[in-house]
Amino acid sequence: MKETKNYAQTILNVSYIFTRVLEIGSYVLLGIVGLVSLVFLFIPTDVLMVTLEQINHMNLTINQISIDVSSLELTGEITVKWLIVFGAIYVGISLAFASVFLNNLRHIVHLVKQDDPFLEENAKRLYRMGKLAIIASFVMPIVGALFLMYALELVGFQKADINFMLNFTYLFVGFLLIVLGSVFEKGAYLQTEYDQTV
Repeated sequence: MKETKNYAQTILNVSYIFTRVLEIGSYVLLGIVGLVSLVFLFIPTDVLMVTLEQINHMNLTINQISIDVSSLELTGEITVKWLIVFGAIYVGISLAFASVFLNNLRHIVHLVKQDDPFLEENAKRLYRMGKLAIIASFVMPIVGALFLMYALELVGFQKADINFMLNFTYLFVGFLLIVLGSVFEKGAYLQTEYDQTV
């Protein structure tokens, strides 16, 4: 029994460190992406000109949407300034969702480490994470589709159909976290009842 408890505590410690590193990494990346988008706002448009023949051997993939650019046979010149800025905004939105999610997860793991998982605040965090995942299941595909539409319009490909599809993984995880939040809420109630009777 003691060996199992030590093993579980080790896993919780590693999980806490891992979520903390990921959380800090997401904040750092969010800052870098914000800085890149600000810098590119002040770079003159003509500096970032690219001939379309240079990108003819690429594949463009955004949120499960893939385009073989070489099949488009593009010619001419475009500026990629706004493409980089909008791409940075898309990545920034993704990182913002990840940062909030990881922050809540880290707090939950911290309280579980202290043998106090069934608290009302953990239930609220799980609800918050679930709602965030559900919102991300709608927002991220929309932002990705808008970015892709702009990218295709930029290269002069006007007749593109972009199919919008929810991210069902995020949606499923969101509902699962809400259910788990209700379990933790019930556990918090039972823990409070137990503590008051003892």
